[in-house]
Amino acid sequence: MNAPLIAKSTQEPAGSGGMSRARLIMVHAMLAFLAAGSLCAFVLHREYWPFSPYAMFSEIYGESLSRTRVFGVTAFGRREIPLTEPETIRPFDQLRLDAALSHLQPPTIRAALLDILNRYEQMRIAGLHHGPALARIKLYVVTWRLDPLARNKNHPIKDFICETGYLEPGK
Repeated sequence: MNAPLIAKSTQEPAGSGGMSRARLIMVHAMLAFLAAGSLCAFVLHREYWPFSPYAMFSEIYGESLSRTRVFGVTAFGRREIPLTEPETIRPFDQLRLDAALSHLQPPTIRAALLDILNRYEQMRIAGLHHGPALARIKLYVVTWRLDPLARNKNHPIKDFICETGYLEPGK
């Protein structure tokens, strides 16, 4: 049995992977240009399109940070719990809730807080989160003095805005 002989080609088919020397030099030159441009923008702290020093989070504006925060008050024990986890404040996340509450006028803030409390309890009863039962909800403006080591992250200064909740027996 004679198997047919297949001749091997010494030439590679077009597009098989080998880059010409000129193309390789051009690619390296473009990469060097991009790296040098980015480095110059970074070192000089200037925007040179399309290069950027990415300064969005590199500067501190002021000595403190303030946010609007919702706290739940437990039905038993009267402990205050910050409601910051997405599953406890759905359909909001912390940033959107902060923005929404900071734009409301006083008469509508209580209605919004009661709605947040009702949603929290409905989701808790449905098993969508494992937070404790709440009787009340409070709104504060919390302020952190900026600390490079974040030693005060769990101890902000709290300025009370308002509260609402369910009617409790005997009150």
